[in-house]
Amino acid sequence: MFKPLYFFHGENEFQINKKIHEISEKYNLTEKIMLDEMGFPEVIMNLNTPSLFEGQLLYIVRDEAILKDDEGLDVLINYINNPSPFACLVLAFPKKVDMRKKIPKYLKKEGFETVFSLMKPRELEKWIKEYFWKKGYDITEDTRYFLIEALGDDQILLESEMEKVCLYGPEEKKLTIDSLKDVIAYSIKGNVFQILDGLMEKNGSKMIQSLDALYKLKEPEVKIIFMVIREFRLMLLAKWLVERRGSKDDLIKSLKVHPFVGGRLYTRTKQFSFTVIKSYLNRLYELEEKIKTGKGDSKILLTSTLMAFCNH
Repeated sequence: MFKPLYFFHGENEFQINKKIHEISEKYNLTEKIMLDEMGFPEVIMNLNTPSLFEGQLLYIVRDEAILKDDEGLDVLINYINNPSPFACLVLAFPKKVDMRKKIPKYLKKEGFETVFSLMKPRELEKWIKEYFWKKGYDITEDTRYFLIEALGDDQILLESEMEKVCLYGPEEKKLTIDSLKDVIAYSIKGNVFQILDGLMEKNGSKMIQSLDALYKLKEPEVKIIFMVIREFRLMLLAKWLVERRGSKDDLIKSLKVHPFVGGRLYTRTKQFSFTVIKSYLNRLYELEEKIKTGKGDSKILLTSTLMAFCNH
């Protein structure tokens, strides 16, 4: 028998949705999304009303405001003690919620809470491998980490792009970075990496293409600069580690990153001197200040600065 209530929260929306679907499948429940701005009295009235045509129902509340309804706690407790035989309730929020509030605190104490955290890179890599294995593909370890780097840790986006690879990707059953890089739609983070690759390769066209992709995603220039600065700061640290210890393996060990990520960083450290990396960082800091203070068109300033790096 299903529980009267499930309380799911955390940053992993993919796993939350998967768990909801598993519950509805296991107990043959029809999923229904509750309207926003409903309090517990209205929600529970729906739970206690049998459906003549849809059978047993799984009601899903996604409006986090309901957790702040302290006055509804007594109503909720009464319902849990006398649950509806016709339905169950899922409170589902793809973010960390404030557990200091009365209702989340009570639900945790009574054992209704499940937290869904984002997968760590190793877990994601294993999940990607299993996904493609079930589809009949072999995917190299570096390619799995390339996907994580290009698409991020959002499993909803990853699954969508992996489905696209299976539908429109290469005919060969062994997937490599070269066979995927022109098939997937890069995430914000992935496009920033492509910008960096364009800079490293002195490929202005590649850099502009990735920058345009970020503009189409409506990413603000300040955020793009912040992410580029973060990568150059990481490159500066990697450069210092390589100069001090020498080997790629030492770099990977010191930064505790996957060999694919470490290898990419190691290659970049060989392309630029300390002086060049520091000068780029200083120019990016100056650019950030100009954009924040409205001294010029932000797109023109960002594009011209990055193009200058390509032509350096």
